[in-house]
Amino acid sequence: MKYCSRGLRLLWLVVAALFMPACIATAPCPQASTVMEQLEDFTSSPPQSPTAAAAAPDKRRLLSAVSGCAKALSKGFDSKLGGFGGPPKFPRPSEINLLLKAAEEQDVSEQGVPSASLLLGMSLFSLQKMAAGGMYDQIGGGFHRYSVDEHWHVPHFEKMLYDNPELALTYLDAFRLTLAEQRRIGSGSITPAAAAAADAGAAGSGSSKRAKLEDDKTLKDPRVYATVVRGILDYLRRDMTHPEGGIYSAEDADSLDTSTGKKSEGAFYVWTADEINKVLGTERATLFSEVYGVKSEGNCTLSPRSDPHNEFNGKNVLMQFKSLSAAVSAAAPDMPLERAEVLLGSCRHELWGRRAKRPRPALDDKIVTAWNGQAMSAFALASRILPAEQPPPKPCFPVDACTPDTYMTAAVKMAEFARHNLWDASTGRLRRAFCKAPSAVEGRGLGLRAPCRGETNC
Repeated sequence: MKYCSRGLRLLWLVVAALFMPACIATAPCPQASTVMEQLEDFTSSPPQSPTAAAAAPDKRRLLSAVSGCAKALSKGFDSKLGGFGGPPKFPRPSEINLLLKAAEEQDVSEQGVPSASLLLGMSLFSLQKMAAGGMYDQIGGGFHRYSVDEHWHVPHFEKMLYDNPELALTYLDAFRLTLAEQRRIGSGSITPAAAAAADAGAAGSGSSKRAKLEDDKTLKDPRVYATVVRGILDYLRRDMTHPEGGIYSAEDADSLDTSTGKKSEGAFYVWTADEINKVLGTERATLFSEVYGVKSEGNCTLSPRSDPHNEFNGKNVLMQFKSLSAAVSAAAPDMPLERAEVLLGSCRHELWGRRAKRPRPALDDKIVTAWNGQAMSAFALASRILPAEQPPPKPCFPVDACTPDTYMTAAVKMAEFARHNLWDASTGRLRRAFCKAPSAVEGRGLGLRAPCRGETNC
């Protein structure tokens, strides 16, 4: 850490360079050649002395580059459904991370860059749409790989470790930022009106949709993001953890459909309306179906892309089609919202139990060093940040409502697994993966950096 300013500059240059292809694909980004040239010059130049490094205005220039990327990304924002660009829609947490960073440390001198509150609104709106969709496993927690349609509804059903920990970290950052804003407003240091006035100049004339993003209080409820963090981490603890603490790589998209005797994508996850009614009973199924859009004819009809081969006729991919308050108004107007929330949690738990009796998708039981390092970071940081949830959450499946210390325990077990099964003491190197035995291939790049980051957070 001798030249920390140089390290910071390299980090931001690499981040900006990595995001440039996505930015250019969305809209022309004049900063692209500048960042690439800076990266090339930087990596070929000798280190500065600590004095010179401290004096260099690196951070300002690099944040300017990040703001340029954020500006380009914002031009591809889907203001109706969230995300950036069209289907198939991947969660792409790295892009949202960049927007959150740009919102948090915005260079107000940058011309044409959306306001910090608008960048935050775009990010939060996208995160909520993703978590409400079928790409998020509404029954068991965790994210599938991507959505085949623009609505985040019908996913490619594979679940992988490479993106779930990163998504947990993104939602954790959203929790942190919205909680900080909630506290600022609550303390009187900034009022909603003052915040709106401060953003008015930077936001420009804007559309009513953009104004709504900046003002929408439902986007800034920290509990929403903490719940998703817990849903991801509890899924990984419950379904993806080796007895000694490492986390497996993936669950397949296909599994045996007992009604046909053949494997098919999503068979483990989709439901008929009759199955829902049989498990939950008519009264509870009515409210559940109102929230999650369950229909007797199936619900995979939002887009021509949702089911182009008619594989899901009569099947339902669960997605939050209505807010709980709207569903209660329609299906059970006399039911208190708090009771309805508990009821939905019990419904999800019962459906999870019934689903567990189905043939499960194949498990890829490799334990990949890099991905476990990311998971270690997510669990460790959650243990540090989630104590700020006040009041502490109550169990509401798929959230177990464990104490944050439980996540640190899981992170430590991952570190111990890596030391016992992935560390080669004879060479002083980590192995790339473990599957019944350590692989012969050494870890490189992220495979070395991610576990170090995870252990640092522990």
